[in-house]
Amino acid sequence: MMVKKIGFSSLIDGAELPKSDFHFEVLGDLDECSAAIAVARSHNEDAEVQAALKTVQEDLSMLMAMVAGIDVDESFMHERLTWIEGLISELKRMVEMPKAFIVPGETKTEAYLDYARAVTRRAERSLMCLGESTTKPDKTALQYLNRISSLLYLYEIKARNTTG
Repeated sequence: MMVKKIGFSSLIDGAELPKSDFHFEVLGDLDECSAAIAVARSHNEDAEVQAALKTVQEDLSMLMAMVAGIDVDESFMHERLTWIEGLISELKRMVEMPKAFIVPGETKTEAYLDYARAVTRRAERSLMCLGESTTKPDKTALQYLNRISSLLYLYEIKARNTTG
């Protein structure tokens, strides 16, 4: 039986760190981000939005693996960044942007998307702080996380335009 030290946990790569280590804070923020996106996805009736958000959740799982110490092919995040930027460009052509700040929550769909966006921004900030003290994950992962919040905002506007 393996005996663990109290107050310590291991990353996937076997590194044993205190539970207060910032890696675990980032992993928790990314996990919460995925959970918030899951809630937004489950309250959205648009099949294309649901599929894209599920893909984002799968990508977040890979990002969490990277933070936990798994080596992921460098091209993975570049491919995902290209994918999400294409999706954002397409949405920008389709969605009429508001002329002023919006107050979210006109519908549950909008509220859940906005909440997921806010949680994603927090995860982005914590990942950025981790990146200041370590080389993993690379800046492409940070860019991808930033684009997730942009995607969620555009989906929120799309939902508003559809119901409003």
